[in-house]
Amino acid sequence: MLDTDLARLISPLLGQHFGEARDCISMFPSHALAKLRTCAHYMCACLAEDTPAQRPLTGSLDRKIYLLLQNGIITAETENHLQILRINGNKGVHPEQFNLEWPQLTELATQSLDAAHALLLECHKKQFPEADAPTLDDAADTPANLKELIFQATIERRPDAQHLAGKILLSRMDTARDGTVDNWTQYFENQAVWNSYREQAALWLKQAAAESHIPSMYEYGLMLIAGHEGDAKIGTGEIYIHQAAGQGHADANNVLANFYLHGSRSFERDLREARKYFEIAAAEDHPSALAQLGALYEKGLGGPADSAAAFECTRKSAEAGFPQGQYNLFIYLWNQAGGQERAAALGWLEKSAAQSFPQAMLMLAHLTATGQLPQHAVETAEPWYERCLGFEQTANIACLELAQLYQTLGLDTPRLLRAVLLLQQCYEKENGETALALECREMAPPLVARLRDSIAEFAHDNDLLLSAIRASNRFDPHGHPYLNSADRDRLLANKVKEFPELPTRAARHRKQLQDFLSGIKLPARSFKSRNQGTRGELAPRKPGRNEKCLCNSGMKFKNCCGR
Repeated sequence: MLDTDLARLISPLLGQHFGEARDCISMFPSHALAKLRTCAHYMCACLAEDTPAQRPLTGSLDRKIYLLLQNGIITAETENHLQILRINGNKGVHPEQFNLEWPQLTELATQSLDAAHALLLECHKKQFPEADAPTLDDAADTPANLKELIFQATIERRPDAQHLAGKILLSRMDTARDGTVDNWTQYFENQAVWNSYREQAALWLKQAAAESHIPSMYEYGLMLIAGHEGDAKIGTGEIYIHQAAGQGHADANNVLANFYLHGSRSFERDLREARKYFEIAAAEDHPSALAQLGALYEKGLGGPADSAAAFECTRKSAEAGFPQGQYNLFIYLWNQAGGQERAAALGWLEKSAAQSFPQAMLMLAHLTATGQLPQHAVETAEPWYERCLGFEQTANIACLELAQLYQTLGLDTPRLLRAVLLLQQCYEKENGETALALECREMAPPLVARLRDSIAEFAHDNDLLLSAIRASNRFDPHGHPYLNSADRDRLLANKVKEFPELPTRAARHRKQLQDFLSGIKLPARSFKSRNQGTRGELAPRKPGRNEKCLCNSGMKFKNCCGR
């Protein structure tokens, strides 16, 4: 018996949603995950029929599962299958927030399908207790299904088909962008294909939105907000989101809540409204809304503070696998007294960090580097800091703390060079104005002095030598970082190109390194620092053959670097 036939036998609505999930499980796994999560609601209703739990079985999917278990209607195994559909469905709806890519989504879809099969058999047993359990066969998705979908979207202009087809195109476009491009011709060819995908997807979603198809109103609204039709249409996109939210779309309610939380083009900042719409989305088990609502409850924003409700929202978000919720739960538990709470807290932190949530990775690195996690070797903090460097919100503090970690581990030559560069990078990105920048400035001088004193150790490798000189060139004579590294690198490269022997001679005469670097000055008329807005001095001219050499060796240029 086909699994789709069994789903229709149990409930026509269940069969409809399960069939749609089945049709696109390989083409569009994130959508299949969301549909299988919807199936879980119908499965709960089926399992609750003719039981004491049937009447009060309302609310979020998580609550429905809880009521079924509490009333002894389902076993722990059945609960686990329902939770798989719930948690994986949340991830399918928001793959970007869980840092999931196509292979991971496909794996989750396969896991959810297996759980759904077990639940279909459980529902069949509930409805037909005297019948033998059927043997299920997969109704595989085929290219014919995709052709039929395109026909329905293009010729019949069915809003549900237009929505699904548009989402599939956008998903395919995002997947194609992750591939490698061997040459510029291929790049521009791909760009044309991507643009055609996006235009066709936008057309389908726009047409469906015009027919008041709620999911399409939400998706098309997001495209407009992202600037698909220019800045003038951003406000229209926000209105589409508002309309979809008014029809109970959980994602739209979450986005609308964020409009009110931060303010947007069409909506002024209003914490009470933000809290209201987060509550609506959270009632549908929306993981991001749960995490945000927990923070509002904890801080008493938009209404009275409620620590118990804050913890409950945060717990639900974390258990749904949402990385921000997991990190927030870590913070709550870590601040409680007792080792047991801290052990549980660390588990949530590690789960969040495993999903590349930047703040979680930074916290895990910090706790490890400072010896607060004896079970982790201090050096294991380094890869976590390295990953934090790739995120804007954590990059600067990761620069400083990684440099401090190198000091703790011992500054061999590569670590010394890397630490110096990290400090200058952090100082420049902070524009030299923050407490973090000041800490970098105070830490740098002894490290820069040590680098300059050991410059001769790099002489055996010209590339490494140039890297060390380039790093030193980013600091003033006192070892304090400059704010204009790119310009100083450019001028250094020009000088080395004009006098290629200079780095080697500067390495041989360690005391003359700073004299060599002091000759690298910004030209007054051709450069203006992006950060400082100040003008430098004229670059030094090339010396005559009988003049003293620029490397300060004391010899004439013709007998030194000019040979």
